Amino acid sequence: MRFPVFLLMKDSREVVKYLSIYAMQADLEVIDIENEEYSAWDADGVALELGTQKPVWISLEEKGADLQSLVAALRAFAASQGIELQKQPSSAAEIETSFDSIVPNKRYIKGLPKK
Repeated sequence: MRFPVFLLMKDSREVVKYLSIYAMQADLEVIDIENEEYSAWDADGVALELGTQKPVWISLEEKGADLQSLVAALRAFAASQGIELQKQPSSAAEIETSFDSIVPNKRYIKGLPKK
């Protein structure tokens, strides 16, 4: 499993990029993870299963390669922002480039250093 982690919020269909487990812990709620309100993939498009544990309360387990689901989530998110992805991302670098082209600001990227 490699960061960043891309998280699809099932209710809003927004995709957020998390740079670390600590950023996820600061932003997400236990009840939402337990209610399976998110889909998640790592930087390589490997589907992740979110869970909770102690002391680091978010656990991430690989479920298997699922790049197509991540690409579909990114395409839907782009469409919700009025953007059409021109190229089908097929690598970790292309996934990040596609994500970064969708977001108009950094609000969808969690874990950036504070200025």
